[in-house]
Amino acid sequence: RDAEDKHKLITRTEAKEEYLLKDCDLDKREPVLRFIVKKNPHNPRWGDMKLYLKLQV
Repeated sequence: RDAEDKHKLITRTEAKEEYLLKDCDLDKREPVLRFIVKKNPHNPRWGDMKLYLKLQV
C-alpha cells in the first residue's frame, strides 16, 4: 500500500474544484496530463470518469 498517497487518484471534477482549473488547463497545457478512464460507479449511464494522478495535477 501507498502510505504517503504518492499514487492517489483524483477525478477531473475534483481537480477543477480543488485547484480552480479550467478544462483547457487539464487538456492543452504542457506537460500533457495522462489519465485513466473508468466507468462511473454512481450511474453507468453517465459518462466515464477521468482519473488523474494527484501529484501531477
